[in-house]
Amino acid sequence: MDKTALLQRLESGLSALELILKAPPEALDAHPIPEKWSARQNLAHLGRFHEVFLARLEQILAEDNPRLVSRTPENDPDLAGWMELPTLEIIRRMQALRPKILERLRGLSDAESARTGVHALFGPVNIGELLEHFLVHEGHHLYVALQRSRGH
Repeated sequence: MDKTALLQRLESGLSALELILKAPPEALDAHPIPEKWSARQNLAHLGRFHEVFLARLEQILAEDNPRLVSRTPENDPDLAGWMELPTLEIIRRMQALRPKILERLRGLSDAESARTGVHALFGPVNIGELLEHFLVHEGHHLYVALQRSRGH
């Protein structure tokens, strides 16, 4: 995987927030599909996932082939705190975490970038593959947040 391309995607990935924030504040908390998360809740999940990604990155760098626990809403006690935050605070925290991720990834040597962890669902993943998973996951939730903010 092209490290430069991945980092560029990471740099620009949150630009979709501009579209989401064009919706009225009440639309961000609406549940157009009652059993599904609102736009704000999808963003909270993404904010928490920034923390999870950083923790996984540090775990891979500190341990040889660590087991990476799959984080779901049901098994992540720290998600509840994010779910209680107002939208602008979620975004503020996400935007504060993003440069930390970028800085950490940019500072990795080739040998560090090649280190792997074993994800519960995806098996062995190197840091580039873990970042690719992060970006795909993020894109999905940004798209869903956009849909929810527009009543879908």
